Amino acid sequence: KFLMYPPKNSSHTTFVSSLRAEMMRDGLEDYEYFRRLIGDKDPSYNEAHQASSHISKIIKTQVMINRDDEMMYNIRKWVGLTVGKEATGIPDLVPPATHTRSYGAPKNYYINF
Repeated sequence: KFLMYPPKNSSHTTFVSSLRAEMMRDGLEDYEYFRRLIGDKDPSYNEAHQASSHISKIIKTQVMINRDDEMMYNIRKWVGLTVGKEATGIPDLVPPATHTRSYGAPKNYYINF
C-alpha cells in the first residue's frame, strides 16, 4: 500500500498522490479547522468545547465514522465560515441515518477502508 505512486510517464519527475495520502491530508486539515474553532488550543481528552457536538456527528466511535460526503462538506464549510468570522456559528447539521447507497437487498453494501 502506497502513499505516493511513481508517474506512468518516466519523463515526469513528480510522484502521484494516492487516495490514502489525500484522506490523511483531509484529516489533518479537519483537525486544524476544529483546533482553530476552539481558539488554537490543543483539545484535551473528555473536554467538551465548541467543536465537540460537530465532531461527534463525524466520529461515532473509534471504528465508526460518518462517510456521508455532503455532511462532511457542510461541516467543513460552516467551520470555515465560523473561523473566518463570516458566520456567527454552525447550524445543527443532522447526518443521514443511512448511506445513500445502502438501500437494496440486505448486506449488499459494505466498505471497509
